[in-house]
Amino acid sequence: MTSWAEIDPKDATGINLSTRLDIDAPLNEEGERCPWPWEPQQLVGAPIGQYHCQWCGAMVLAGVPHLDYREVWAVDHPGIGVLEYASEQEARAAAGTAGRLIPPGEIPSRRPKP
Repeated sequence: MTSWAEIDPKDATGINLSTRLDIDAPLNEEGERCPWPWEPQQLVGAPIGQYHCQWCGAMVLAGVPHLDYREVWAVDHPGIGVLEYASEQEARAAAGTAGRLIPPGEIPSRRPKP
């Protein structure tokens, strides 16, 4: 599988990573693939700082490659994959239980246990 980071932005103009599943894409906080993650790295020198990616809504930094939240998730939630968690949330939404109160032990704490 090709990594999106191996592709230069000028060569990616016609690529949509929502449909090009042969290319690995960074995930946003919800576990969704970013369709076009090359924007942030092109904003070198722009007085923006941190902003929401217009393609996937993830928080990114201008001038650096798009953050892949699967790496952040692995630190915050050891042993639970972001895609597995996102699939569970989608299933709850489909079942109509997305708004219910979740028992404290059901969702992992953001803090690692000592």
